[in-house]
Amino acid sequence: MIARIVMATGLTTLGVFQAGLALGRPWGAASYGGAHSGVLPGHLRLSSAVAAPVYLGVAAAVGIGSRAGLGALATVMAVATIPNALSPARAEKVWAPVCAAIAWAAWSEKRRR
Repeated sequence: MIARIVMATGLTTLGVFQAGLALGRPWGAASYGGAHSGVLPGHLRLSSAVAAPVYLGVAAAVGIGSRAGLGALATVMAVATIPNALSPARAEKVWAPVCAAIAWAAWSEKRRR
């Protein structure tokens, strides 16, 4: 139960953040290596527009108890932890523990089978 809450909350947070980026929120310093301190350029806003519903869809699936893809989710989030932790953008580093927590929760839930 706790693992699903961690996953759903983390993924929803990432989805809302990506939606904000896509809609023009000036959060560029906390994304994509921090190369754009304000509003992202069009191609990155498009990337965020694609990412947002993916994160939110996975959050919804996890929230209703789906176990499909937990291994893939754990792997993707574990890998995503690395560039976020190593990002030159201080603001982007906040996403490393979020990704790590989602990875841990997905792995934990997968092993619970």
